[in-house]
Formats: sequence, structure tokens, C-alpha cells
Amino acid sequence: MAAHLAVWAPFAWALTYLLGHGWRPVADASAIALRSWNVLTAHAPMVGQATRLGQGVFDPGPLEYWLLTVPEHLDPSHGLAWGAALWCMVAASVTIEAAWSVAGALGGVVAGGITLGTIAWMPGIALQPFWNPWFGVMFLLAALAAGWAVMSGHRRLWPALVATASVAAQAHLLFALIAVTLAVLGLVVGLADSVRQRAGFRWAWVGLAAGLICWSAPMYQQFTSRVGNLTALLHGQSASGQRTGLGFGLRAVAGSVDLPPLWRTPLQSLLNLNTIGARSAVHGALILAALAALAAVLALTIRALRSRRLAALAWVALVACLGSVVTYANISVRSIPAAPNPLNTLNYLMIVLLPVGLLCWLTIATAIMLGAERSLRRAATSAAASMRAVTVRAAASRLVAWRGTQVLGLLAIAGLAAGVSLTAAGSAHEFPGVADAPYARVVAVAARQISQRIPEQPIAITVSSPDPGYRKRRVLLGLAYVLTTLGYSPRLSQFGDELGAAYVMQPGLRITQVQITLGPSGAAITITPGRPSA
Repeated sequence: MAAHLAVWAPFAWALTYLLGHGWRPVADASAIALRSWNVLTAHAPMVGQATRLGQGVFDPGPLEYWLLTVPEHLDPSHGLAWGAALWCMVAASVTIEAAWSVAGALGGVVAGGITLGTIAWMPGIALQPFWNPWFGVMFLLAALAAGWAVMSGHRRLWPALVATASVAAQAHLLFALIAVTLAVLGLVVGLADSVRQRAGFRWAWVGLAAGLICWSAPMYQQFTSRVGNLTALLHGQSASGQRTGLGFGLRAVAGSVDLPPLWRTPLQSLLNLNTIGARSAVHGALILAALAALAAVLALTIRALRSRRLAALAWVALVACLGSVVTYANISVRSIPAAPNPLNTLNYLMIVLLPVGLLCWLTIATAIMLGAERSLRRAATSAAASMRAVTVRAAASRLVAWRGTQVLGLLAIAGLAAGVSLTAAGSAHEFPGVADAPYARVVAVAARQISQRIPEQPIAITVSSPDPGYRKRRVLLGLAYVLTTLGYSPRLSQFGDELGAAYVMQPGLRITQVQITLGPSGAAITITPGRPSA
């Protein structure tokens, strides 16, 4: 229970902080809120968020929206924040329980430590749990733990692996290859176990049913659209033009495992994905080769080592590494900013580096400690009649106790780091969940004036501002969401394609025009009834 409370604490604290600072959904948050709201309407989304990894394509599916639609309808103002926080807490608990099923309290503590370490590296996971990369990474951690459990022989957890892997894969393209590979590999291992043990296959049917439900919307979109989103993604349209290549993928793995690793620096400070390029591709290749060799040796010596869970851990780490290499190798070069820029950065794509690096380190450290423990026990057996046996047994006990102490220390340090990262002076205001509060106030004022001056109807919204386009985007998307929940049918002069065709302003459409002019003192609103849109 202590591990569960530890991983819940950052989300509970951050939710209190957000709501206490007047949080309302704008920008990406409002796009996610709107799509979540539309799940129970005629405009139900079939795909995920628009991805910056390509032109005209979206993340694989709408599962995040499905999970958030009830909180959205219960509480349109704050449901996105507390609903996402609750689901991320559920994912964290699944991570701990899956690891606990394999290695007991030790496994649960390690899983909690890795989860807290990831949040400590990027506090935005707790402060913006609704943002699809952060929502997805929490379910990726759960899928990694569930995959470890299934490949360790707990095939009853394969449905949980399918569900968590599906959420992670659909939330962001970055996690798709790792998550789907884990689910498929878990099925293969589980089937082999069932055949060997002559057991039933109920777990497989339940998991397949869960998979069909999870992927029903993307598959429907795939077969009813002229060009399906999954086809566009699979054919590489999501990474058009020159790609980063294999060397970049290997450098990413090197950055996650090398000493010192990239994640020694807070992720919010790494404002450019090019940071990965400073690492050595040769080191990455050597790391992959060593991990593959270790996984192969462990698979062949399971009987001798009597540690299937270590072999499973090695395979999970290998899948995470290989999936990361392929994913990073297929990023479009033109998607990466040439210089650090807080408004144009893909640093969030580095979020998997910490769990991947820790998995590799954990696999190697566990193999070393297991080998040492086996050697000590063999020495104790051969000297059973002597005082040496007592000494060796005591040494073995101390080794096991040391291992547990080290992992408990890891959890304590990771928890402290997460708390410090979240509560450090000046850190929270850097994240859009808090920094966008002024735009949320503009949206609230504009929505109130519109609702007082005109009844519910289709309206076309235009925002003008001397500031850069990102300010317009925040207000337009935020206003589209609020007005939709109030019963209006908004169409946007810009950025409507991020929400779907129903929100794109069509030229010549004779509907009420709403012009919002943003200035230093607030927003001026002009309403023109029945005017054709430009």
C-alpha cells in the first residue's frame, strides 16, 4: 500500500495546485477535452490527437478520450484534470501490482521507484496528466510491468497488458511500437505456456475481446475512410521526407544507458531533441548487442539459473530498446527544430529514455546479483559441514538484505526527487497547465459574453491578436470547447482541422460571425448575425 500511496501523491498534489490556480482547458488541453466530450455525441472521434511527427495524420486511436468522457460530462470545467489524474493513478497502481505478482514486495517497490523517477524527471506528467504524451507514458509503464508478468508465467494478466498497451499506443505514436510488440510477444509466450501445461485459453479469449474493443474505433476509421489513418502511419506518411536514421536511434539508446545518462538533466531543460545527437551510435549498438546476448543466454539457461523472471525482464528491456531505436530512427528531420526554442520543441519525445535506461540497468544489476547469490549458495552447499558454510550463508543473507535495502533506498530517493521537482520554487508556472491561466480567463469572459448576447446556434469565430499565433490557438481551441459544452456549434477561422471537419470554417457559410480582438486590457468581441464567412 505504501508504494501505491507514493505514486499517487504527485498527482494528488498537482491536481490541488492546478485547481487552486484557476485551471481551465485551453490549447491542447481544450482539444483533448472537446474530443473527450464528443465521444458521447454524433461527432465521436475515431483517431487520436494530431501528431507533429507528420502531416495530416493522427495518433492511432481515441482510447484516452473514451476514458475521460465521463469525467468531462460530469464536470466540464475540471473533469479533464481530475479524470486524467485518476486514470494515471490507476495506471501507476497496475504497474506496481503487475511487478508485485512477479517479484513480491521487491518488484512492487522497484516499479514504484521507476514510476516516481519518471515523474521526477518530468513533473509535467503530474501537472498535465491529460496531455497525451504524459497520459500515454503512464500506461506504457503499466504495459512494461504487465509484459514482464506475462512473460514470467502470469498469463492471466495478458488482458491487462492488452488494455494498457492499447491506451499507450493510441495516446501517442512514440509508444506504439513498444506497446504493440509487448502485447504480441506476451500472447506468444502465454500460448506456449498453455500448450506446455495443457491449460485453458480463457485468458487469451478475454484479452482478444479486450483488444477488439480497444481497437474498434481506429479499425472502423481505417475501413470507412478513403485513406485510413493507420495506413498513413504504417506507410511512413507520418515521417515524410528525410528521416533521422538508424544512427540517431542508436544514439537515443546510448543516451538512456550511458554514464552519465541524458536524464541526469531535467527534461524541461532539454529544449531540443538534437540533444540526443551528442551521444555515440557505436555505444548504442554495443548496448543493444550486450542486452540481446544477455536475453538469449538467460532464455537458454532458465533451468540452470531458475530465474525465468530475470529472462523475462531482459526480453522486456530488449523490446523497449529495439522499439525505441526504430521509433527514433523514423522521426522526420524537418520536425526537429534547428535550435532550442520553448515554443517549438519535441523534447517530450525523450520521455521514454529514463524507463528504458533504468530497465537496462536493472536487468544487468539483477543478473550480476543473481549470479553472485547463486555462487554463494553453491559455496555454502559444498561446505555444509564446516563453519565456512555458516559464514557463506550469512554472506548470502546479507547480499539479499542489501539488495532489498538498495531498492527501498531507490524508492525513497525517487519519491523525494518527485516531491522536490513538483514543489520547487518557480517550477510549476513553467508548464502550460498553469502558464495558460490568463488565456483561460479570456476564454471564460468571451464565452460568457457570447452566451448572454446570442442563443445557441452555429457560429464562426475569428481571433485577431498582435502576438504570435500560439496565443490565438489557445483562445480559439479553448473557446471552441466551452461553447460546444454550452450547446453552440462553433467553426474556427484557424486550427479547426485539429478538432475535425465539423469545426472548420467553410467559405460562404451564412452563420453568425464572432470577432474577438485580443489586447493588453482583455478581449473585445464583435458579433455580426447571419454574415457569410470569408
